[in-house]
Amino acid sequence: MSAFPPRPLSYAAVNTDPNPPERPRSRVEIAEERLAATRRQLAVGKRRLRDASVREQGIRDGEVGRAMWHLASQGQLADAVIELIRAELRGHLTPAQAAAFRGTVFEP
Repeated sequence: MSAFPPRPLSYAAVNTDPNPPERPRSRVEIAEERLAATRRQLAVGKRRLRDASVREQGIRDGEVGRAMWHLASQGQLADAVIELIRAELRGHLTPAQAAAFRGTVFEP
């Protein structure tokens, strides 16, 4: 036998709690969450851009233009509105496009 008294058993290393303690989140987890949030924002932005492009394509395709022509031919467009359209057209039309408007109420 040894001259030292027997060592008492230590139960401190045994965890009897069924719920483990919550560990702090790692920087990788935080970065992955930020990346996922950024990807969601990007998807929303792309969707908005696509919707705006569809609207602009509708305008380019002449949906609004046909409505304007119809209202102008019926005399339902005010002169001030026609002047605003003319002013807007002046800055955006190519010479070929401007020639297409000659002789119309919207002639730039």
